[in-house]
Amino acid sequence: HGAEKRLVDAEEQIKELKANHPDTLASELDALSPKAPVEAIQAILHRIDDSAQKTARVYETLRVRATDMLVGRVRELESDVERVRGVNEKLVEEVREARGESSRLAEDKSRLQSEVRTPTCTQ
Repeated sequence: HGAEKRLVDAEEQIKELKANHPDTLASELDALSPKAPVEAIQAILHRIDDSAQKTARVYETLRVRATDMLVGRVRELESDVERVRGVNEKLVEEVREARGESSRLAEDKSRLQSEVRTPTCTQ
């Protein structure tokens, strides 16, 4: 039942879109004689207004969706930047620690070399 209803709704929307397509409306407007009844002109004008409102709603919906996508993507990128920043900070800290260890090892090496060069005789 639901699928049939959606199909009927879709067919109705297609008919309405065709009936209210700018080319169709323009043709109908052009086909009216300058002496056409006011009601006939107003009917086309009403359809034009309805179409414009529906089109505006569609574009507004698309605009909201695109904005949501953009906001989501920016948040994702900000999160990536924060994650990379955290990794970089850890690497900087590891480099500092390695330099400190390297300095300590260099001092130990110098001390050991000087001890080897000047052996102390304890007799």
